Amino acid sequence: MKKAKIVLLILLSAIMIFAAGCAKKVEKHDIDEYRQNMEYKEGFKIMMLTDVHISMLTNLDELTKYLTHNINEAKPDLIVLNGDNFFEATKAEVDFYFSFIDSFKINWVFIQGNHDHQGVYEYTYPDEVVSKMEYSLNVDYPNDGIDGTQNFHVDLMKGDDLVYRLFMIDGGSYLRLNPIQYTYNQISDSQLAHIEKIQAEEDDDDYTSLAFFHIPLKEYKDAYEGYQEGKYEGKGTNREPSCPSVFESDQFERLKNAGIRGTFCGHDHINNAVVDYEGVILGYGVKSTREIYHDDDILGYCLITLTSEEFGLDNISSVYVDYGKVVGGN
Repeated sequence: MKKAKIVLLILLSAIMIFAAGCAKKVEKHDIDEYRQNMEYKEGFKIMMLTDVHISMLTNLDELTKYLTHNINEAKPDLIVLNGDNFFEATKAEVDFYFSFIDSFKINWVFIQGNHDHQGVYEYTYPDEVVSKMEYSLNVDYPNDGIDGTQNFHVDLMKGDDLVYRLFMIDGGSYLRLNPIQYTYNQISDSQLAHIEKIQAEEDDDDYTSLAFFHIPLKEYKDAYEGYQEGKYEGKGTNREPSCPSVFESDQFERLKNAGIRGTFCGHDHINNAVVDYEGVILGYGVKSTREIYHDDDILGYCLITLTSEEFGLDNISSVYVDYGKVVGGN
């Protein structure tokens, strides 16, 4: 019996060694490999579209007519697709939507939300399609030891000077609490460490950093309550409770300490408040289509205008566009 146990232990050890050997080796990348550059101009406009929720049941003619109107109206320099672009879609819808966005010949980025992987395709499929688009700025290294598929930044440059740095972050989707309960995910330690490293190695200290991700931080709730009480400056209205992860996290403190001046999310479809909370702008986008639950009077997009002045609430506008009038009926 003892001999048999020894043989079993040897076999188990061999299996563990083999499995470790088969594990993918982490590939390290220089910080500059996560960086994309764009030319900064005064009044640079970022159009943020959130919670588009394209599915196999979506009327794509109506949806693209509405988005075309809004993109042409906004005339953005950069489009940020900030999460939940899809929900129960097929590869055909993914291909169609990204090709549609790319057809405007405007630089754009794709950020995962909690629903984007819930489709009739592999988890990695949206990123694979995005990587083939001409005007997409997405950068992804699948085996770099950093959680998520978006951990890159866009630097807005005026000559050799960095004016704005825009972090694009995949904040994950779901975390299982038990066999029947889940919570939303959050920005991980590896992602925060990545941002801190990028910021620490930047020689120029005269620039503004913003961060885009889909699921709100837990501080969004405190910020809105303080805004309602007159404690913080803000604008807009939240019509539903903020839905971050239930787990405690130091995301906000670490982003703030890394010099992030503003964060922008989606996720909560009928919230659009923007609050200056402890020196950091915590902003919701605007739900950008009628798919899934919504309020007709706050459909549209968020427009963030970057100027050489100090970044603040005045740089952010919630733009509402009547869906029925644009598509020709209700």
